[in-house]
Amino acid sequence: MPYKLIIADHFSYMRKEAEYTEGVFATAEVAIAKAKQIVDGELEHLFKPGMTSEELFDMYSRFGEDPYIVTTADEENPQYSSWDYAKERARTLCERS
Repeated sequence: MPYKLIIADHFSYMRKEAEYTEGVFATAEVAIAKAKQIVDGELEHLFKPGMTSEELFDMYSRFGEDPYIVTTADEENPQYSSWDYAKERARTLCERS
């Protein structure tokens, strides 16, 4: 089943013209891996030494890119949340610093 990875911009929330398709992937696992890679890059870009995980996630939720996945067939979308993943990764990044 093809899985389309769409990138929404938190800064332009709910504006469809600010969204773009990153790609179409054969499996949900590959699409999710790419989505996580994008979130990781956004968090690393927004991270400043000394930030708390809450501050980092707040910056991500206001200014970061929000990848989401939809199927291109009559099937349920995969269980993946960029926000849940970003919260988890923000904790990890901030603990390392």
